[in-house]
Amino acid sequence: MFRSEGKFHHMTSDRSLPSDFPSTGPAFFQFLNRVAYPSVPYVIAVVLCVLIMVPVWHLRSADLTVPLGTFSDNNFSQALVANFVRNGHYYVNPLLGAPGEQELYDYPLPHWAHLILFSIVRLFTHNPGLAINLVFFASYPLVAVTSLYALRRLGISTGLAVAGAILYAFIPFHQRRNEEHLILSC
Repeated sequence: MFRSEGKFHHMTSDRSLPSDFPSTGPAFFQFLNRVAYPSVPYVIAVVLCVLIMVPVWHLRSADLTVPLGTFSDNNFSQALVANFVRNGHYYVNPLLGAPGEQELYDYPLPHWAHLILFSIVRLFTHNPGLAINLVFFASYPLVAVTSLYALRRLGISTGLAVAGAILYAFIPFHQRRNEEHLILSC
């Protein structure tokens, strides 16, 4: 609270300016108040995620064009992503399924929302290994940002929300499933 003209004025809950603060002024200050200041915790969460990811996954020495795993369900996930990145669809793969082609119309496949992320990555690369790694490593900051948003909407303070978002992004389920169950871990 602060005192102005003999009255107490309360600060607004989501802004750092008082409620009767004049809204007219330089556009830069309005931009800072409405966009830049509220986005600082999200930037901090993304930076912390990247700083934690680099040593955990040894990203300084990793070849991102090679998928992380080559066992169990990794092969099936890699085949789906490779077909989608190269051909634009994942139901039919002409390179698998002799004597014809692999058709997965009746096979339970991932939700279409995950394909939007693969479609965006497909714009930048047609290398399936790089696409898998980019989606997997992008899921850490995305999980942190969405969980930070949810925690802030629940009324948790900013510092605790950032800490909770980082912890949630690195839960064992996400680490353990990694690219083996790519759709589940993202």
